[in-house]
Amino acid sequence: MVVKVVLAVNSYIAHPYWAEREELVNIQKSSGLNRVRSDDRREKVLRDYIEKIGMSMADYEALQRLAAREWYRVDGEDSEIMIPRHQLSGTLVQATKTAPSGARFKQDELRSLVQISDFLTGKKEADSVFRRFVLPKDGKGNPLSNQRALRCNEVIENFDAKGTVSFDENDVKQKAVFELLRYAGKYIGVGASRKMGYGRFAVEGFTHS
Repeated sequence: MVVKVVLAVNSYIAHPYWAEREELVNIQKSSGLNRVRSDDRREKVLRDYIEKIGMSMADYEALQRLAAREWYRVDGEDSEIMIPRHQLSGTLVQATKTAPSGARFKQDELRSLVQISDFLTGKKEADSVFRRFVLPKDGKGNPLSNQRALRCNEVIENFDAKGTVSFDENDVKQKAVFELLRYAGKYIGVGASRKMGYGRFAVEGFTHS
């Protein structure tokens, strides 16, 4: 069964972690950039390293721009913003931990039983920016400094996100999928900064396609 779904989303922050972000982090780590205090010295260390690996400053700056992309989009930087299926699937999987009995699935089975599409938002640009100060940490969560750094993420607000959910009626009850979505939207949310209240949604439409 394929069900058309409409989610009324209060707010959404994507904050993607692109492959280019991983490459950028590895370059900065390998070059020793983050261990250098002087700005002039930092620039020299970086230039020397990227030259060594056969990259130009133009290449590096292009990598920075790609790594800093705020949104998942349908097709290119001027196209419609979407909520990708992997974020929505992750939301549902997390919701199974605490969902009521009528909406309960085994975590390791949910993705195979219920397939969710990308959801289109109808938005092409941000409505606001979420700014906060955070302690910088390494990949293991250890603080790198006691000085808080400003972090900013673009936000889209008050929109309907449209997509589909597919499942086999012989294996999954339609009501259970609806209730899991409803629970996830109210208590879990989708995207980044969910602990700060972002990413909450209500199920506005749930109809057979």
